[in-house]
Formats: sequence, C-alpha cells, structure tokens
Amino acid sequence: MGMKPLKYALIGIAGLAAILALGMAVVAASFDANRFKAELAGFVKERTQRTLVIDGAIKLAFFPRIGVELGKLSLSEPKGSAEFAAVNSARISVELLPLLSKQIVVDRIAIDGLRANLTRDKNGGSNFDDLLGAPSAATQKQDAGAPGLRLEVAGIGISNTDLQWKDEADGRQFAIKGLSFKTGKLSNAVPSEFELALHLASRQPALDVQISASGSMSLDPQAGHYRISGLAASASGSAAGIVLDKLEVQGGMDFRPDATGIDALLVNFSGKLGSDGMAGTLGIPKAQIARQAVRAERISLVLRLTRTKGNISATLSVPAIEGTGNAFKAADFALALEGKQGELSFKGSLASPVSGNVEDRRYQLSRLAGDINFTGPNLPKGAVVLRLGGDAALDLARKTALLNLAAKFDQSNINAKLGLTQFSPPALALDLDIDRLDLDQYLPPQTEPQARSSGEKPIDLSVLKAADAGGTIRIGALQVSRIKASGINTKFRLAKGKLDLSPHSAKLYQGSTAGALTLDADGNRFTLKENLNAVSIGPLLRDLADKDILEGRGNLALDLSSSGNSTRALKKALNGTAGINLRDGAIKGINLAETFRKTKSALGAKGATEQGASKQEQTDFSELSASFVISNGIAHNDDLALKSPFLRLSGKGDINIGADSIDYLARATVVSPAGGQGGKDLAELKGLTVPVHLAGPYDALKFRVDFAAMAGEAAKEKAKDAVTRAIGEKFGAGAGVAKPDSQNADVKDQARKALKGLFGR
Repeated sequence: MGMKPLKYALIGIAGLAAILALGMAVVAASFDANRFKAELAGFVKERTQRTLVIDGAIKLAFFPRIGVELGKLSLSEPKGSAEFAAVNSARISVELLPLLSKQIVVDRIAIDGLRANLTRDKNGGSNFDDLLGAPSAATQKQDAGAPGLRLEVAGIGISNTDLQWKDEADGRQFAIKGLSFKTGKLSNAVPSEFELALHLASRQPALDVQISASGSMSLDPQAGHYRISGLAASASGSAAGIVLDKLEVQGGMDFRPDATGIDALLVNFSGKLGSDGMAGTLGIPKAQIARQAVRAERISLVLRLTRTKGNISATLSVPAIEGTGNAFKAADFALALEGKQGELSFKGSLASPVSGNVEDRRYQLSRLAGDINFTGPNLPKGAVVLRLGGDAALDLARKTALLNLAAKFDQSNINAKLGLTQFSPPALALDLDIDRLDLDQYLPPQTEPQARSSGEKPIDLSVLKAADAGGTIRIGALQVSRIKASGINTKFRLAKGKLDLSPHSAKLYQGSTAGALTLDADGNRFTLKENLNAVSIGPLLRDLADKDILEGRGNLALDLSSSGNSTRALKKALNGTAGINLRDGAIKGINLAETFRKTKSALGAKGATEQGASKQEQTDFSELSASFVISNGIAHNDDLALKSPFLRLSGKGDINIGADSIDYLARATVVSPAGGQGGKDLAELKGLTVPVHLAGPYDALKFRVDFAAMAGEAAKEKAKDAVTRAIGEKFGAGAGVAKPDSQNADVKDQARKALKGLFGR
C-alpha cells in the first residue's frame, strides 16, 4: 500500500480535529452562560440553603482550555441573608488534552477581592461545614483505585483578600486583611518561588501585625510532601503587650505525613516589652519530629531587656534532644541570667533535665537546681545568694502550668507552689510560705531629700490588670519600711485589676491585727478595714511614721478609703472613720502637770504664751479614747476623753492628714492634785479648766496656753469662795436663817470687800 493510506489517515484525523475545534469555537462563541444565572442560584439554594447572587458576567472557554471567568458574586450564610463570602473577580482554566491522560494542567488562577466571614459556634460547629461535604465510601474507594493525578499550575495570584474568623467557643476573633499571594509555576515536587503579605489583627488575644514572606516551595500532593526553603519572613506590630519593631525568620521547613523537619531556622526580633527595650535570637540548627523518633540539635534562645536603670540578659540552651514515638528527653537544659538594676547586679544559672510528649503536648522539668548571686552596696555584707530547687510541668493541651519551688534567700526559707490555670489572660494560683523576711536589708536607705519628697512618689496600680490570681501567703516574721509583724496569714484574690487581701491577720507590736485590704487599678482606689487589738501604739507610730507623739496600749479601728496617683494625693483624698482606745500611756511633747504648776504665777497675764513641743516632756494618762470622722484628708474629733490621776482632758479639732499638721483645742481640768513638790500649787487650781491649743506641722508642734481665759476662770472661782467664806464667818452655821435688812446689807458689804481684796482694788 505504501505510504498513501497512512498519509490519508493523518489528513483525515487532522481534518476531524479541525472540525471539532471549529465546532467547539462556535459553541463557545454562541453559548450565553449568563442565561443560567437564575438556574445556578436556584441550584445552590436547593442544595445548600444559601443565596447566591451573581452581579458580574460569566465567561466560558472550551478550547484549548476549559475555563471560567466570573465577575462580582456573593454567597449568604446558610438559611440567612447575611453575607458569608464574596469576590470581585475570579478566573481559572484547565488544559483540555492533558485531562485525557489523567493530568491536570491549570492556567494561572487569579482571585481578586475575596472576603469571607468564618465562625465557629459554642458547640464546635462552623458556618462552612455544609460546604465541605465529606466524601462517600464509594468515592473514597474509587479514588483509592484511580491512578494518581499530576498537578501543574502556571501560577496563582490572590489579591485584596479579607478573612474574618470568630470563635464563640473561646471568644477569640481574628482578621486577615489585605492578603496577597502569588507564585510561579507549580508542578509536582518542582520548586516554585512565592510571595506572601497580609495584616493579621485580633482582639483576643491582642494582636496587630503586618507580615510578609518569600521563598521557594515545592508541593507533592500525591506523596503528601510539602517543603519550604530559603524562607525570608518579617513581621512588625504588636502582640500580647509586646511591640515588635522587627521580627525576621530565616530557614527551611519540611512537612511529610509522618514527620516535620526544621532546617537552619533562625529568628531575630527586637521591640519593646512595656517600657523596656527587648531584643533576642532563637536558633534551631536542625530538628526532625516524627512519631517514630524525635531528634534535634542544640536549641538556643538569647533574650536581652534594656531597662531605664539597667539591663537583663538570659540565655537558654537545650542540648541534643532525642526520643521515640511522641516522647522526647534531654539530659539538661541550662538557663544563664545576668543583669544590673541601679546599683544591684545579679548573675546566676538554672538547670534541669527536660522531657515531653509532642502528641499530648505535655512537658516537664523534673529536677530544677541553680543559684543567683546578687551584689550591691546596700545588701548585707555586699552580696546575697538565692538558691533554687524544685520541678515544673507544662500542659499546652489543657493550657496549664505548675511550678514547685524550694528556695533559700539569705536567711529566708521560701516554699512556693505556683500554678497557671489558663494562659490568656493569665490566671495564677499561688501558695507561698516564708519563715522570715527582712526587706529593709535589701532596700536602699532613704536619704533626707527622699524622705521629704516621698509624699509625691507616684503610685500606679495598672500592673494589677496584667493577670488574674488567687491563693494564700504565710510569713513567719516580716519587716518592711521598719514595720515589724509576725504570724502573717492572708488569702488574696486578683481579678480584673482588683486585688483583695481578705481576710488577713498578723501579730503586731505586742498585739494583733485583722482586716481586709482592697486595691483597685480602676482609679487607683484603696479601701481598708482594720482592727488592731492590744497594740503598743508608741513603737508602731515610731516605725510607721517616724513620729514620737503618743504612748500606750490598746485598740485601734480603721475604716478608710482613698484614691490617687501619689502618696500625697492619697492622704488628701482620705475618707472614713477611725477610733482609738488606749490605757496607761502618755502624750509626748508637753507636761500638763508642770504647765499647771506654773499657772499661778501667770494668772495675771493678759494674753497667752506659746511653747514648742519638747521630747523630754510628756503627760501621762490612765485612759484615752477618741473617734474621728475623716473627710478629704482631714480627721475631725470632738469627743476626746483623757483621764489621769490629777486631771481630765477633753477637746475637739482637726488633724490635717494631707498637710501633716494639727489644729486642736484641748481643755484640761485639775481634779485631784498630786503630792510632792508643786502639789500645793495644783491644789489651788483644783476645778480650774485650762485651754491648750495645739497647732502646726507634726515635726514642729506648738502648744499655746490661754492664761487670760484661765485668769477669768480663776477669778470666778476665788470670788465664789471668798463670798462663801465671808458669809460663813459672819453668820456661822445659821447663815441660812432669814435676817433683818440691816444684817443683809452688812453681808453685801463684806462680799464687796472680799472681791476688792481678790483683785487688788
């Protein structure tokens, strides 16, 4: 036959192909897909109970590619009208002839303006479950027996994409904005360049980060193998209170069905943690995580904090990690610390064996041990060592952590159990036991300028908003700011920026105290209800306020509240009530008995004399009681009652707590003269009321005795006594019997003479 039959056959096939091509071109040209918008929307409504709205045109192609190009369209939530997803435009086409040989060759996929709202309800269901459609058993069997498909895509281009994710089960909400993603040619197991950019934002947890990445990726869906190499990613923004100026990631990752690999991963970051500068590096040279084996070369993390008056650096290193299945272990991890804060420097280390289970996401530090050395001019002997021991556990699946710690700090033995019951926001449980603690040994001494300005020291309780916490604190003996207490026991609860120390109790200055204290970051508010019983008030005041103005032992009741951003502001805004009952004490600065002894010589004075308080003088008493109503930092009292063997003291006035000053008028009355020297002088003043005005700042009090008022009182008393004596002498015991008018006139004359003699006239 020669070659002619073959030639004619080829010509015939070519002609048939041309006719087919021409026919498909005619169909493509004459087919109007837009006529089927209503039918397509009806089909979607029937199958998914969603509303499909197609605003843009639909363009179809049949040869040499099967493709579709869409304009604007939107899809509603199931059984509702709210928008679930929408797109501005999309285009995809598939090569026709490769489909005949079980190959998928896709032209460039282009999607622009995609937006979608994805949610998960409290029961774990999502608003896109109906669109996923699990494959049937028949389909799975058919796919399993079918030859593998070869995937080729000329490129992917996604732009202007916004995705919203809301999880009602845990309250988290994420938004991906302005996502763009483009690739080169994608083919099975062939590297392809890619570029990614997006803005990630979240309320819970707080997140606002701009991310970009580039590198090379290879995909092998048939084998389930995906690889990223030459990764160069960067991020900036804020996350969980950390401001990221820069975060850079380099390295590669390999994902297989049975293992995940990490290759030369290096992370560098810098930014701010609160007001502190922060920088660090994480390095993982090589790691392989699989069900059968876990291996990793040495992992290192370096973190540096730059603070206002110092810096801190921490280096964490984990040696080679090995494991089988999901479990792994390392002989020891090591943490090295070094830093300086003001004049205080520290350096130390902490180590422990580490183990964990990747599948269960549980990790343990079974034997913590280490020490930290502190040095500084204000420390006892210039240096103190903190020795640590214990264990720790972390459960990422349950979001819990536990730390058992036994420590010795100088002369203090500390045992603590710290539990983290949730990660975000942090919720802590603490049980702390300290045998003794003298914080004054480790605080810098207060200089005179510091003491004068201490009232303006800022107070900021915003740190209370950082976490929730609760537990118990016990301290055998404590000294802080010179105040000494023992047997301290308190329960505490911190939630939403509010700290309650209630109930709390302690032994205090030969007595005891119990009550409740609340600190609230909202407005820097403080409330205190405290009852001190059988307390020695003198040592307490000297240690608490450096004031030596009162002695005695008794009870003190406080019900106070205030708010402000400094000590001075708190004092000026103080409100509430206070009450005091003391026995067997003394008022320092004035000796009323001595003052009264000098009164006789001053009775003729026409004004008042003033004297300063003297540390060598005091007025003893057997009982003292007073109550105060405090308003805007001023404590008002009008029921002072003081008793001593020879006098009674009452009074009223104000104590200006905000200004550290007193304006008080006391009235003292001699009731029983004391014996000994000066007793005669006091006897002559029996029944006399002496006004004493206390005024001025605490550290410069002035006592002013109003002798003019005293003289008037004395004159009245003497006149009364003189008249009585004159009447008695003239009439004797029968003075009460009615006398003739002549005799009454004689009595009046005698009284006038007595008064003239009294006043020297």
